[in-house]
Amino acid sequence: MSKINNVHLEYERLKCLFKTVGPTKAELVDKLLHEAACMMQQLNNLREQIKSIVIYKYLIEVHKDKRKQQNIILN
Repeated sequence: MSKINNVHLEYERLKCLFKTVGPTKAELVDKLLHEAACMMQQLNNLREQIKSIVIYKYLIEVHKDKRKQQNIILN
């Protein structure tokens, strides 16, 4: 799913939470809902980046350990 579509879906989900309030109050929170939806997408992006970094660092450590084991066997 595209990032824009994810933001739109999150906005619609949040907007449903305010469907029982009057139009004046709904209008007041509309911009906040858009910003919250965008922030949610940014948070998801950061989570994916963090997950990638953690996996990458783990793989580096595994590779280092294997090289150490190979060096011990060779010596």
